[in-house]
Amino acid sequence: MKALTQVFQRPVWLDNTLKGTAPSLKQRQPMLVLPKEHYSEFQRSYKAALTDLPKLIRNELKVLSAAGNKAIWKVQGNDNGRYQVLFAVIPASTLSLLAPGWCLLIPETWILYRLLSKRTLYKVQADTPYWAWLTEANVLHLTQIQGLMANSAFFLDALGENSEGVTIEALSLKQKLQQQKLPLKWWELAGCLIYVAAQHTKPNTNYKKLAIFAGAAATAYMLVLSSFLAWQESSLQASVQQLQAEASTLFDQQQALDKKADVIAQYHALYQRFPASGIILHQLSSQLTEDIVLENIQLSGPLMQIRGVSTSAINVLAKLTGDSTWKEVKFDRNIQKVSNGESFTISLVFNDDKAGAGNEE
Repeated sequence: MKALTQVFQRPVWLDNTLKGTAPSLKQRQPMLVLPKEHYSEFQRSYKAALTDLPKLIRNELKVLSAAGNKAIWKVQGNDNGRYQVLFAVIPASTLSLLAPGWCLLIPETWILYRLLSKRTLYKVQADTPYWAWLTEANVLHLTQIQGLMANSAFFLDALGENSEGVTIEALSLKQKLQQQKLPLKWWELAGCLIYVAAQHTKPNTNYKKLAIFAGAAATAYMLVLSSFLAWQESSLQASVQQLQAEASTLFDQQQALDKKADVIAQYHALYQRFPASGIILHQLSSQLTEDIVLENIQLSGPLMQIRGVSTSAINVLAKLTGDSTWKEVKFDRNIQKVSNGESFTISLVFNDDKAGAGNEE
């Protein structure tokens, strides 16, 4: 079992020497990496329920698997309720290089999705070197065009990416896979399993039994995948609800700050138009205690009228009357009892002479 696990952790690259290999496990190479020139890649986006996803994948495989070709698939992820699925179509010419039997085929680009880091441009070593760039949105861009290979900035400019802060690294996939395990998870490999039939031969009874077993295994995998995706969807919904609650709190705080900013802006505009009013308001605010809540202030030159609520309106009048800052202090309306104290309206006249004397001192 340990030896079998090591075989699946260390896949080999497809090359022309595999053709005609005897159908034993070691010679068949149960897991092969397909260079990108040996397949065509497509991506589909499905807005569907999780239970409908297997049917959509089967229908797409029927369309792509034509004229002796075979198609493999892998669920790339779920983006805002849309399942992103990768398909790779393997032509009959490539299948002819494989020994008959079951085999896991791993496209080269699917490994790049796992290995590449964001904001890093990779020069991948191959028979024909190429640039590889993975965007923040998990979109893979490749090029072998000589004009773009001459300078990394040319390729990034063509993609509309800013080259500032981008690191450039060389990458050898063959060497990387010899040094570490295959970066794909086990549940991502079920769609990569294919059966290569022997040429000019019909499947025997053993193959039929194996096909039944493989069908059962694929069904079990889809159930596991469905459970995993359902759990992932539930986790994402919980995260979204938490973020929505935090966003609502921030929105309320921002509204409160906006109201305070509006009040400050109004006082600033008033002070710009009437500089003397700033002195009057400052004198008033310095004499008010915490139990006094002002609801309205009207200011016309030295004359001011204030309306508010306090635990004792008489005390407010007495405090203002006893201060030489004001010439005249009187009630404009009768005191009214309210739920949180006494409502009052007081008019007072600012003492310009007192303010001038204070300034001279």
